[in-house]
Amino acid sequence: MSDILIAPLIKLPWYKRTWGIIILILLGLGIFFFTWFGYQVYTSLQLMRSGKLKPITNFGSDFTETATKLKTAGGVVTDIAPKTSPSRGEEDARVTVVEFADFQCPYSQKEFSIIRPLMETIGGVKFVYRNFPLSDIHPDAIRASEASLCAQEQGKFWAFHDQVYVNAAGLAEDALKTYARNIGLDEEKFRVCLKSEKYKAQVLKDLQDGIALGVRGTPTFFINGVKFEGAIPTDAWKTIFDRLKSF
Repeated sequence: MSDILIAPLIKLPWYKRTWGIIILILLGLGIFFFTWFGYQVYTSLQLMRSGKLKPITNFGSDFTETATKLKTAGGVVTDIAPKTSPSRGEEDARVTVVEFADFQCPYSQKEFSIIRPLMETIGGVKFVYRNFPLSDIHPDAIRASEASLCAQEQGKFWAFHDQVYVNAAGLAEDALKTYARNIGLDEEKFRVCLKSEKYKAQVLKDLQDGIALGVRGTPTFFINGVKFEGAIPTDAWKTIFDRLKSF
């Protein structure tokens, strides 16, 4: 008879077992990811709330891209200049400027005084306006965006756009109706349109597209598919257009 004693099996704590170690590793990775993601979201919100915008220091090098469609990080193709968006200029222009802006944003308002005259004087450029209302800090922005599309329905988006930016401090509904009257809209049609919220879905689509394209604040521009964040001064616009025309 053998004198070898068979030792009883030792039961290890769960966190020392293979499956326990795997769970701990996955849990650690999960905590790291959500901490990183939360920090990114917090940073973006602080950027929007503070109004701090990325300064324009250079103009990139990829101006030869003429796409009006971009692939987002998720691989979804987003049309950045849809036919439903207000636009002015030549439909087949070599240069397309798409602005994501907020009617209640002071930086969008500042840029308005710069870019609006360029629309009247620069040839060969198509300008497209898309709404990006930051409703958590600009509560009247969504309603103003809807109102602008009601004005577009009557062929007067740009006139309404100008009224709103000139008077950006007042965007309550009564003020929006006053602007409609000032530019000669059919007031009853405008009132019915605004009450029906028929363009709310389009405004939200602009917002969703902007987020998908990496828009973090207003104004943000896509110039022939190249993104620029923040207000662009007049001399910088001239440099950009001169460079584009040289191709």
